[in-house]
Amino acid sequence: MRQKFLQVLWIVLSLVSFNIPQVAWSQDDSQLRQVYQRLIDSFDADLAEARRGDLGDSAREIQVFQGAGIAHQYFGNYSKALELLEEALERSLQTQAYPMVGSLLYQMSSVHSKLGDYLGIQFLESHLEIAKARGDRQYQREVLKYLALAHMSSVQYQKAIPIYEEYLALVRSFNDVAEEVATLGYLASAYGTLGEREKLQATLNQQLAVARASGNPELEKMALSYQSSWAVVGQDSQAAIQAQEQALQLARTSGDIYQELSSLQQLAQYQATAENIPNVISRLEELLSVARQRLNPETIGLWEAQALEYLGQTYAHIRDYNRAIELFQQSLAIYTESDRQATQTNRLSALESLAKAQFQAGQLAQAAVTLQKAIEVHEIRRQNLDRFINLFALSRDDLQLSLRETLSDLYRLQQQIFIRENRPQDALVSSETGRARAFVDLLTMNLAVDPQTPINAPEPTLAELSAIARGQNSTLVQYSVILDRPRFPVMRFGKQSPREILLYIWVIQPNGEIAFRSVDLQPFWQKIDAQGDEVSNLGDLVIAARESIGAGGRGITFNEDTTAVARALAQIQRNDQKNQQLQQLHEVLIQPIADLLPQNPEARVTFIPQDSLFLVPFPALLDAEGKHLIEKHTLLTSPSIQVLELTQRQRQRIGTPSKQALVVGNPTMPSLRFKVDGPLVQLSSLPGAEREARAIAQMLNTQPLMGAAATEAAVVERLPQAGIIHLATHGLLDNLMGFQSSLAFTPAGKSDGFLTAREIIQLRLNANLVVLSACDTGRGRISGDGVIGLSRSFIAAGVPSVIVSLWKVPDEPTSALMQAFYQNLQQDSDKAKALRNAMLSTMKQYPDPKDWAAFTLIGEAD
Repeated sequence: MRQKFLQVLWIVLSLVSFNIPQVAWSQDDSQLRQVYQRLIDSFDADLAEARRGDLGDSAREIQVFQGAGIAHQYFGNYSKALELLEEALERSLQTQAYPMVGSLLYQMSSVHSKLGDYLGIQFLESHLEIAKARGDRQYQREVLKYLALAHMSSVQYQKAIPIYEEYLALVRSFNDVAEEVATLGYLASAYGTLGEREKLQATLNQQLAVARASGNPELEKMALSYQSSWAVVGQDSQAAIQAQEQALQLARTSGDIYQELSSLQQLAQYQATAENIPNVISRLEELLSVARQRLNPETIGLWEAQALEYLGQTYAHIRDYNRAIELFQQSLAIYTESDRQATQTNRLSALESLAKAQFQAGQLAQAAVTLQKAIEVHEIRRQNLDRFINLFALSRDDLQLSLRETLSDLYRLQQQIFIRENRPQDALVSSETGRARAFVDLLTMNLAVDPQTPINAPEPTLAELSAIARGQNSTLVQYSVILDRPRFPVMRFGKQSPREILLYIWVIQPNGEIAFRSVDLQPFWQKIDAQGDEVSNLGDLVIAARESIGAGGRGITFNEDTTAVARALAQIQRNDQKNQQLQQLHEVLIQPIADLLPQNPEARVTFIPQDSLFLVPFPALLDAEGKHLIEKHTLLTSPSIQVLELTQRQRQRIGTPSKQALVVGNPTMPSLRFKVDGPLVQLSSLPGAEREARAIAQMLNTQPLMGAAATEAAVVERLPQAGIIHLATHGLLDNLMGFQSSLAFTPAGKSDGFLTAREIIQLRLNANLVVLSACDTGRGRISGDGVIGLSRSFIAAGVPSVIVSLWKVPDEPTSALMQAFYQNLQQDSDKAKALRNAMLSTMKQYPDPKDWAAFTLIGEAD
């Protein structure tokens, strides 16, 4: 729920909170272009009309400037858009039209976002200084509101909190109780997302107290909704139910029918989380009854359809598929009759639910037809939103990530249908179509002649996938993880996640031939359970394997007071556990396809993982004879097959790379707050990284940037000119949203010293290779689009080959491995082979896989 909240927060607020011409949501693209072109063509006449008379119409004048500014923004004329919007803003401030000030600040921040200032944060910060210099508290209030929201939307919660606190003080000075309650909710969300449970609860309690003191039942219901939502996040279903019951009683007392229906809907969802199925059904039936008795025909549709859909999901959960299918079909009939734009999302949800129920009922043909309809509805919805993305501060990639990710379950279901119909090659196309689509679109757009023109990459064909494999001269191994039960939209039953029951594996040979293997995971889980291991699914096994080699953050430590014998025995036990876990992963992932992999250890094998498999230490996997996988194969990874084709095109675009190299090692580290109210703590120095940088810089015939010279600004300035980029520093992991994953450099001026994935993706680089010799640089938020983090950002910025780490790498072994890598690279330009040989040589000096197996090459080997 927390992750979903983060993904939709900015989209929802963007679409409902601002003065955007409604034509954008009701007309097709050609009509929209005509409307905006008319605003531009009639600007002079409209402005003259607004200024006619002795005093003129200032409100109309502001609207004319704003409308023309939005129109120019739509066409990508950002400089002209800013000029017009700034004129409107100044007139709004002169006339103290503060609601317009807020709308204009948002619109201008969205334009600045398109120009590289993400969400217009720097623009808003500059206007906060202007507002304070003017002494205009209303102006300050508007700026603070959108600045705090921008930081929340960019997942910078620690920066958002003090801004919200400053904003809250201003709101209280204006005695705006409604906004005070809303702001306390935003603050609570920031604390909750950061895991500050005490501050979360204290803020929620304060919000409820303020709301109740106001005597406004609407505000009290809002506060109770926050209480119940965060109780669910904290897995306290009973507390969530109690809070929502109070909200229901308030709604009934005040006669608010829509709040009553909403509370009944929420109660059904919370009862589902508590696995109280009879109460779920009774609440939804009550919702249906209230809606049918008290709503008129014009307003009943959406409520009735949703209740029927949620009932259908409940019956599907208890495996009454015939009843579920009947309810889904009733719901769909109502959604289909409505021509409201909002129902497209609901219709997609109902189609998805119906397809899953039909599949579970064994109605494969019907499920396939329904599934195709769902995919078509999703594509229409995505294109409708995509047309208007330049009107909002979100980047197109942000929107694509959110919309594309919702499709992953549909494509998994489609794969299962194809496999049951003995169509494994069609299932491969479905598997590829359902992954990394936003990334493919982003790379395709960046490679286009005109990057400003939105481009959607075509869906792959089987012939194209085979051709990509031939062009890579690599054996491609694509995994798809299949779950034991479908995840229905909206209704979440119980706390246990669906369990992986099948693993689909496709192996595409360098000649383009395709083989398919299906692995039944259920006997494997039974075997592990019999051993008493705390492993219940594939994700658990991956985590256990990582932790067994000390890569998971909770590795075994030794008490200094224990005897040498006890420490030795503990180390033996750890080694046994490590070997067992790595062998179990090998048994699941590699053994079923071992006969399809090349015999020549220098032949390339490219793994295309999914879900938790992105965290697998493939080089360290052990076969039954005790051989690590890296000893038998040369390994690479990629988020999808199509991404491989696009990184190859990026390599061709670069041609002969620049001979300049950028090497950074052990900057003067920046400081970080690990808790909201905690002190600033400077990150530790990395002397091994400094020695590594000196040695590698000498090999690459360049001077390294180190210490105080390695500022973020200096690094960013040199990045575009470099052919090879080697960054040996701290890496910080953001596994919540991914874009705040960052590399640490020396802070200077206004720079905090952290170069984030969000900032990197805005760059245009010409390097043939980037090596991130830091901790966790290959990790991030794992999504249907792959790993959202540093590796994705560097590839999106134009780099065809990126070497990243999957855990917190140790200083000295990493230094040795990296020096060996560059020595090998000078002998042979094959990056994958150079990395393999570096691992093999480092393994001799540092045999523990934690010391040598963390790095992976993503993208091109040549």
